[in-house]
Amino acid sequence: MKREALRLKKLFQKRTALLKQLHSIGPMVDGSLVIINRAARPGDKKYPGYFLTYKPPRTHPGQPSKTKTLYVPVALVDEVKIWSEECAKARLLIREISEVQREIIRTHVAAKGSSK
Repeated sequence: MKREALRLKKLFQKRTALLKQLHSIGPMVDGSLVIINRAARPGDKKYPGYFLTYKPPRTHPGQPSKTKTLYVPVALVDEVKIWSEECAKARLLIREISEVQREIIRTHVAAKGSSK
């Protein structure tokens, strides 16, 4: 019983640290920044175009949403790349927080036993 209480305390501390990390994340955008080389006409020199690809929320339940592409001006490419990386960090932190939360539930059940 004492061991489970100590484990719960450590899990709560870990959760608090992860939530602080999540709070420190700056602006973000969900999606991937991709470079597509395009030419104005066939045979012309290709030039890079920057686009953000993302999946919007589902409009009809049970049907997958289609991937959308958004043009990113060259002046914003560096910022959008940082925003996309911040979103990836946030996703990872949310997964870690969820795992800690599940472990808290498991430990709590083991410590308190099932109540009927």
